Amino acid sequence: MHESDSKHGTDISRSVNSVLGTNCDVPGTDLLDIRGLRTFFHTGEGLIKAVDDVSFGICRGEALGVVGESGSGKSVTALSIMRLIQIPPGEIAGGAAMYRGKDLLKLPESKMRQIRGNEIAMIFQDPMTCLNPLMTVGDQICEAIILHQKLKKRDAWDVGISMLEKVKIPLPVKRMKAYPFEMSGGMRQRVMIAMALSCNPSILIADEPTTALDVTIQAQILELISDLRRDTGMAVWMITHDLGVVAETCSRVVVMYAGMVMEVGTVGQIFHDPLHPYTVGLLSCLPRVDKIRERLTPIAGQPPNMAALPKGCPFVERCVRAMEGCWENRPEEKEVGEGRRVRCWLWE
Repeated sequence: MHESDSKHGTDISRSVNSVLGTNCDVPGTDLLDIRGLRTFFHTGEGLIKAVDDVSFGICRGEALGVVGESGSGKSVTALSIMRLIQIPPGEIAGGAAMYRGKDLLKLPESKMRQIRGNEIAMIFQDPMTCLNPLMTVGDQICEAIILHQKLKKRDAWDVGISMLEKVKIPLPVKRMKAYPFEMSGGMRQRVMIAMALSCNPSILIADEPTTALDVTIQAQILELISDLRRDTGMAVWMITHDLGVVAETCSRVVVMYAGMVMEVGTVGQIFHDPLHPYTVGLLSCLPRVDKIRERLTPIAGQPPNMAALPKGCPFVERCVRAMEGCWENRPEEKEVGEGRRVRCWLWE
């Protein structure tokens, strides 16, 4: 969102104060606790470590942003937790995802189906590829409600109408009988949100939910998700490459690169005092109202080949502060304060 992006450099505090939860790295407070997650893909080019030793938690009612360039592992992390990785070629090679005392990675598929879409729901950036073009919106919403809530079709239909009202779709009774192609992109995304919330999930994973929408509709969708989070108390896991979206909607941030977590902190910490050179580079690409006459500074180079990562830090070839040891030794995550973590030799 270009207009809102320009405000974030000088107005972060409002965003931080408007959301719940600022520190979820206190043991015992996480609703979902991801520990050492590893997801690999076996390809003709070699082994792709799409997610490699990823750890972070999500609190009840929190809005967590996971950011990074395309290919950084943001979406694969979420798909791994949802057990939606195609096996083969994919493989969840290690780690744990503790949710209410259960490791989601080890549950039988029958148990996972009870959680997926019911307690943990996910919406995607392109609803047209997720909605069945041959089924009405109402039938698709009712399908999930009947499956998880065990309601009769008539009762599920009434719940569906109520959900469309909640996501501010006009003429909800009429829209229940419409097909996806009869709706705009913003309307279809609202339908996806209604479907995701129809079973009152504890966690909503939103994977680039505004990418395909124009600026005005983006703002409406983000405001809707934030309002629903505050009203229902669910946690929101926001996956995005747009730091403006994070500043507007989230309280904590996980920065990913080449399948690894580079930095974790609150929105205020990440925006005002970034520790990792990659985070600094991302922020340098963000327009700021107080530096409107200055040119943006892109991160030099390209993301690494995931089948042939550098021996040391995966960011070393693009890092302006790389030292000799960065080429040979991969840094481990380091605690640098309460709830603050960074993977960089500068902080050893």
